This record gives sequence, C-alpha cells and structure tokens, in this order.
Amino acid sequence: MHAAVRLGRLIRRRRVDARLYRTVAAALTTATGTEVAGEHEREVFEDAVGLMAAVTTKDFALKFFDPAQPWHAAYTELQTVVESILQRPAARQVRILWLYLRPTAAHLRARILQQEANTGAGRFAHDYPLTPWVLARYGDWRDLPQPHSSYLVASRDTVHTAYETGLEVERIVASEDGKPVVEVICARGHIWARHRTVRASLRKAPRCPSCPVHLPTPGKTDLATTHPGLASSFDYRGNNGLSAWDIKAGSSETYWWICASGHRFDTTASNRTSAGVSCRYCNGRDVLPGYNDLWTTAPHIAIEWHPENLDKVSRTSSGSNRPERWLCSRGHDEIDRVRVRVNRGGCDTCRKSVRAVPKNNLAVTHPEVAALWHPTENGDLLPIHITHGSREQVVWICDQGHAWKGRIDRKVAGYKCGPCSHRELRVGVNDIATLHPVLATEWHPWRNNLKEPADLMPGTDLHWWRCTAAGHDYRQSVPNRLKAGGCPDCPRDIRILPAR
Repeated sequence: MHAAVRLGRLIRRRRVDARLYRTVAAALTTATGTEVAGEHEREVFEDAVGLMAAVTTKDFALKFFDPAQPWHAAYTELQTVVESILQRPAARQVRILWLYLRPTAAHLRARILQQEANTGAGRFAHDYPLTPWVLARYGDWRDLPQPHSSYLVASRDTVHTAYETGLEVERIVASEDGKPVVEVICARGHIWARHRTVRASLRKAPRCPSCPVHLPTPGKTDLATTHPGLASSFDYRGNNGLSAWDIKAGSSETYWWICASGHRFDTTASNRTSAGVSCRYCNGRDVLPGYNDLWTTAPHIAIEWHPENLDKVSRTSSGSNRPERWLCSRGHDEIDRVRVRVNRGGCDTCRKSVRAVPKNNLAVTHPEVAALWHPTENGDLLPIHITHGSREQVVWICDQGHAWKGRIDRKVAGYKCGPCSHRELRVGVNDIATLHPVLATEWHPWRNNLKEPADLMPGTDLHWWRCTAAGHDYRQSVPNRLKAGGCPDCPRDIRILPAR
C-alpha cells in the first residue's frame, strides 16, 4: 500500500511515466527493457517504485549527467543507487536503466555541442526528461564533454546490442511530413531519424550518417588519445557533433579547429598530426581582417594604399610579396612589394630625401667651400649631408653671383667657377659679344656655320671675320685678332682696334 501511494506521488510530480515504469518492471522481471512478466510484477512492485524514486531525484540527475566526469563513473553511480535499493548485485537491471538513460545523455551532449538533432521533430516524449536543474547546471557548458563513445563501453555494449533491447525501436516521433520516424542514436551520440518500417524495425542499428567511414578504436587510435595537445584545439561545436574521440589521427577528412588565439581554421587531421600544420592566420599564410591584415599590423603603410589597386588592403598581409601601387602623402606614386615597403617603413622617394649627417661632413671640414653652396638649387641636399670626397654633382654660387654645377671633390681641390674660369659659356658673362663688343662687329655674317659671337667663348678656335674698313675676309682666332687690332690685311691706322 505504501509503494502505491509513493508511486502516485511520483506520477503527480511528473517524475514517472508509464514507459519508465514498464522499463524498470521489465528489467526486474525479465532483465529486458520492454517485456514485463506479469506474474512477477507484484513481487517487484515495491523495488520498482524505489528505483524510480531514486533515479529521478535532483541529486542523482546532477551527478549522473555531469559532463566533466567519465561515463564509467556515471555507470558506477547508477550501479550504487540500484544495488542499494535492491540489496543485491544487479548488473542486468543496471544495464537496462543505463541504456534507458542514454538518449537523454545524447540530447544533453547535442545541446552542449550546439547540435540540433536531425529528426525533423522534437524529442521522444517518454525519454528521461532533461530537467530544469540539469539544464540550468549543464545547458551552457563551455568545455568539451566526455566522449559519448565510451557510454556503451561502460556497460560492455555495442550500438547493436543496445538496439536489440528494443528501447530504441519504440522511440517513435512524428516527422514534419506526418509519417512516423524512429529517433536513432549512434555509439558516438549523433541523433538522426529514419522512417519506421517492419523490416527496418527488425534490423540491427543502422549506420550513422554523421560518423566517419573509418572509426577509431576508443582509447587507442582516436585523436584525443594519440594527440591530446591537438585534441584541445578541435572545434567540437563546428564539426557536426564530432569530437576528438570520434576521428583518427591520420584522417584525411577536413575538420574545423580553434587555435590558442581563438581563430577558426579548417584542415585535415593528418595535416595537423603529420605535417604539423598550424593556424593559417597565426603563421601568416592567410589574412584575417582585424588580426593580421595590413590595416591592423601596419596602418601607417596601409594609408598609402593606392585607390586603383585591384586587391583590398583588408585582405593583404604585411608579409605579402605581391607588388602593389602606393601613393604617399607627398604625392609620390610608386610600385612596391608589400613586404619591402613595410620593412622600409614607407615611401622610397621620401626616404631618399632624408639624408644622414656624417660626422666629418663638408660644412665641418671645408666651411669655405660649403659657403659657396647654392641655397636653393640642390633640393634637400645640404653640405652637412656629404663629405669632401663625394663625386656628386651639385650647384655652387661664386662671389660674382654665377650659379654653376660641379663635383664636390673637384671644388674642394680648387676648381673655380665655370663661367669665371671660362670653362663654361655663360651668355652675358664670358661670350665674345660681351667681352669684346667692338671686335664682334667684324664677325663674318655667314661663314661661321650660323654661330654668333654670343654663342662662343674667346679661345684658340679659328673664326671668319670681315673688316669694316675694306671688306677683307680673314680666318683668325680671337686672341690673334685682338693682338693684330683687327684685319691683318689693312693698314694699322684703319684697323678697328688700336694695336697692342
């Protein structure tokens, strides 16, 4: 009588339904999950109520479904509770209850991994419920849960022996098209649906569509066992419900990973374990905007990105070897490889205009020469930027105000102003017309190859002259013409210049 009252209380509190009662009664009478021996039901009724009360308490649920504990520890917890009620060894009964609780454990795993069950419908209504206190404690669990593949190992079952108990075949839900489907759970906790037919209901457990074709041996060849360091970077929320316990270390399938910096990247397990492939963003093989793009790592270089470039600066890394076009703040339009420009620090033209200051520069060693430096014609180059032995051509200005170009080392050696030393023609300064205007009046009008007195400096070259006194044509150098005072064929008293 007491057990019946207790059962009524459990039912009113929605801790027990008909399926749980039948499962427990079948486990106690026939050691199966679905067949109840009616003639023995009365004998086990009190134990059945005690078991249902024990496994539906808050404390039991929180201990059993703790994602941090190994499944063999959860099995031991269930075994302790069952045997304390029955007061005897109860391996068969523990196994049935263990398999009854498996769908709930799989759904909690799917929730933690943020994986929706592939059923097209809700959960089977008569499973052990995911109670509010379990969801409040573990629904937002952020760490990797224990591998579901070890759930069946704890009871020494396979997915096929678990299927044979009939507990899964009866888990029928309505699909979106209205046809009944059976919610199936594989050994690794993946949940999907298959249409229920007579033949299908008699088959062994179907193959899981989410599991890899070649499954690892739990605890031996799975990635979590062989490479625990890499397993911690396996993105168990992004791999269709798979975890590091579900794949082989040498798998050629592509999976998602999360590096220590939080970057998601995809590559095969074999690349990670054999080739040592790491995060493509951390090692610079790919660009992640906001992490290793040019705007983030070198904004002072990115701002010079030419607007006509086809590539985007947000998809370019500072280590790129691609040549790109650049436009600096001074308007210098250049083509540079990204890596070279970053290492240089910016515009090459601007860099060249910024000169170092040698210790023994021209202004220090030869201040009298530096004083003749033209103040405006040498750009940004100053006497402090070069030494006295430089062979660079620069512009000087003499005390007569002549601007002329000459090498620095030659100026230091004593070279004079080009126009003043008659090494450089300067019209109005050292041409024949300027230095000898009277003599220039006898310049032959057409026999000097169209040259005029203003086009030539006085020298030893021979030129044609025509005297104004008698019209004589005579070929003579400027010095000799000056020495003769004019035309050699004319008497001295009528020559254009007085004799020297």
